Amino acid sequence: MDRLTLKILVGMQPAGDNWSTNFWAAIQAVDFKGLELDLLQFATLKIKDLSMSQSGDVAEFKADGVEVEILSKRIATVTVQIFNRAGESGFLAFVAPQPISSWFQVNWLLAGHNIAIPDDIVADLITINPNGGDDTDQLGTDLANANLIPAPGQGNGSWLFGAGIHIADQVLLGRAVFQDEGFCGIALHSALLKEWFNLDISIGVAYRRGSRPEQDTFFVALTVPQVTLPAFDFMGGVISLEIAMNGDFKLDVGFPSLASNGVARSWDRCFGAVVGIFQGSGGFYLTKGTPGAVQTITGLRLGGGYAIQAGFGAAFGAGIFSVVVTIGIYAIVEGEFVLDNGKLVQFRLSGAIGVLFRGVGQLNWWVISVTVSVVVAAEARTTIEWTTGSKVNIDFDFTVYASASAQACIGGRWFHLCKSISVSIPMRVHYPVQIG
Repeated sequence: MDRLTLKILVGMQPAGDNWSTNFWAAIQAVDFKGLELDLLQFATLKIKDLSMSQSGDVAEFKADGVEVEILSKRIATVTVQIFNRAGESGFLAFVAPQPISSWFQVNWLLAGHNIAIPDDIVADLITINPNGGDDTDQLGTDLANANLIPAPGQGNGSWLFGAGIHIADQVLLGRAVFQDEGFCGIALHSALLKEWFNLDISIGVAYRRGSRPEQDTFFVALTVPQVTLPAFDFMGGVISLEIAMNGDFKLDVGFPSLASNGVARSWDRCFGAVVGIFQGSGGFYLTKGTPGAVQTITGLRLGGGYAIQAGFGAAFGAGIFSVVVTIGIYAIVEGEFVLDNGKLVQFRLSGAIGVLFRGVGQLNWWVISVTVSVVVAAEARTTIEWTTGSKVNIDFDFTVYASASAQACIGGRWFHLCKSISVSIPMRVHYPVQIG
């Protein structure tokens, strides 16, 4: 066990109108790091992070990164969250089973009840990575960090189910998510399109029910493949569009949005190009209104963001080996403004600068293929928020993010077995300031 934290309360028990002399003690919160439970040497549970807490009317249990082993063989990684808020309870379970067969593989399973999934998580669930992968570790981490507890009285008691699968090792890669009286979505990708037509694309579509019929939204995401031209290499990215029946929308063209932990960015969504030793990438998004939220008749919410990254890149290759590395600096600007009857009542401005390093190495020899990728980023970010009648909030964030992933495969085109592993290290220092 790496760490055990207990929050213990001690007090006096009230008796009628008077205070009793009897003392009581209670454990209000528990936090474990690196807990391992061995059940008679048959089953083993290795828990990355486990916590039980109560704050106000919310009681919550979380278990993140639970590795389940049977007879010393890992069979699944599980993330579980259970909560109760003012008598309304719910749960979420995310399971990533270990691969058994390359012909049919379940990448992840999702089940939940009475939860509120943020819009960005919904988009991630039905967007397949441009490289055709399915990062279950990142999905599990994003769900564990997200606030899934509905606001008081907003729980609708609906059920949520989802799954991600591989068939014949990416001949068909799919995701599907369904929430009764909420939303449904599906995403598909096929390696055959790349083999036959050199189109490494995937598409995802979804429908989400709003609080009113005019706030029902439709979501479409499309990956654009990488294209090699005589003069330069065009790097693929992701385009997504969310549009509501009342005209609200969000158009995202390769913007590297922040993950739920406020540290990592999805740089693989960006569009870019490599020309000689130089490389660059970027993206933008535009929003109008708040799809799925209740609006006032005279209210209007506008927002947008722009990101650009530029630097140097190099590719090395000799026979069975190939390595591509890029390093650059980037700048990101985001803003959101709320107008009521033509008057500014709220705004948020954010600016960030940083350094980004990415490297990918590949080994292809006979029936063995190995791919290793590394991402390291450091960022300084400032966010200013103001609402009419309140103080100005300024947040200073300094983050460092490092991730590494590897995949090893043995076999030919149609028959092979693959094993993947990934690890990430997010670090964040946050300084809030109020003015006024």
